Amino acid sequence: MALMNKASKVALDTSMLLSIAQFKVDVFEQISRELGKSQFFVIEPVQKELLRLSKQGKKLGLQAAIADRLIKLNHAKILKVSEKNADTALEELGKKGYFIATNDKELRKKIKQKNGRIIFIKQKKLIEVD
Repeated sequence: MALMNKASKVALDTSMLLSIAQFKVDVFEQISRELGKSQFFVIEPVQKELLRLSKQGKKLGLQAAIADRLIKLNHAKILKVSEKNADTALEELGKKGYFIATNDKELRKKIKQKNGRIIFIKQKKLIEVD
């Protein structure tokens, strides 16, 4: 499934980023292993949500802080989008050929209906590409 020369574009949503600490899964490494060369993106609404969550309770705040750190370590680009709603923006990116990395069942369903490609965690540890 890996593309030879061109990097796969992968947009990560909040649920996927929080799962890094929650399930102790290195989603960046697993996605790269599954797709080959990958370029990671986080849309602004997701980045803002992580910032808001990082200021909340102990566990959720820690998960958000870890996600933010790994976004930087993996050189994920922050993508400006016109949509204020993260799910709508991710659906639009899915239409443009991005893989959408999410554990949100409703969002996965919407993206699949529009023939988008999704990445999700199965059994709390394995990255699945559909």
